[in-house]
Amino acid sequence: MERRPQQGTPPLDPPSAVTAQAYLDESVRVVRWREERIDRRSAARLRLFEGVGLSVYITALMLVFPPRMVAATRSPSWRRC
Repeated sequence: MERRPQQGTPPLDPPSAVTAQAYLDESVRVVRWREERIDRRSAARLRLFEGVGLSVYITALMLVFPPRMVAATRSPSWRRC
């Protein structure tokens, strides 16, 4: 990815090798910490149940409040009675 400076500012200097290595080491520690603390299976289950719950809720709303037919509401024939 090409780095471009913002207009009106000089380009940033690239980090030194020591700083770049420190960032890489820290990213490895962050990944390790995330794997230890966050259970991806439970997060996936939670998302699955949220999706199912939302679909049940929307289906129930559609059954309780059915959408009107657009053609029937705009047709003057239903008002003749």
